[in-house]
Amino acid sequence: ENLNINAAYTYLDTEYTNFVFSTQSGNDITRGGNCTPITQNSANGTPVDLCEVSLNGHQLERQPKHGFTVGANANFAVTDTMDVIAEVAAQYQGTRFLTHWNRWTLPSYVNVDVRLGVESDDWSIIPYADNVFKDTKVRSGQENFDLFTFGTALNLFAPDDRQLGIR
Repeated sequence: ENLNINAAYTYLDTEYTNFVFSTQSGNDITRGGNCTPITQNSANGTPVDLCEVSLNGHQLERQPKHGFTVGANANFAVTDTMDVIAEVAAQYQGTRFLTHWNRWTLPSYVNVDVRLGVESDDWSIIPYADNVFKDTKVRSGQENFDLFTFGTALNLFAPDDRQLGIR
């Protein structure tokens, strides 16, 4: 009655099945890793040589194959007007590709957050710890064109370090 437990598992087997585009971009051809030469007419009717690049079979970006969350919270009365509350939440996210090019992989990670405190009808004191085990693996990022090198730049974002506090 005073304990709630939740859990969820996600399995995603994502794959592009119809992702073909025409380009003259050497960057796109290199990142795609394939080129089927084609000729198309431009808007004024002039033939233009292009590459048809296929990303069929690539995985959907930022989507891990496996994801899992679990949580539990408990609320127990210690007096007629005061309760002790405890919560734990954990998330796992598997490896995933940063972009549809499937060149850069973000690592899997585990995050655990904990709360333990007391509350009444008028007040509460809840110490907390976020990212309890200090998992510092990169969780997000983006790929950009770098004007300085005329190539690819990656911006990667580390998670917040362990955070302790009281609310």
